[in-house]
Amino acid sequence: MEHCMQALGKSYELYLGYLELEFDEDAARQQADLADDMKYTLAYYAYRQAGENK
Repeated sequence: MEHCMQALGKSYELYLGYLELEFDEDAARQQADLADDMKYTLAYYAYRQAGENK
C-alpha cells in the first residue's frame, strides 16, 4: 500500500512540474497519467500525506 501511495504522490509531483512548464491543466494531467478524476484525487491526497510526513 505504501508503494502505491508513493507512486501516486510522484505522479502528482510530475503533474505540478508540467504546470510549471506552462502546460494547460488537461495536458499536464494527461502527461502525468492523471486524466482519470479518481486517480487524480488519490494522487493529490497521497502528495499531501507525503508532505505532512516529512
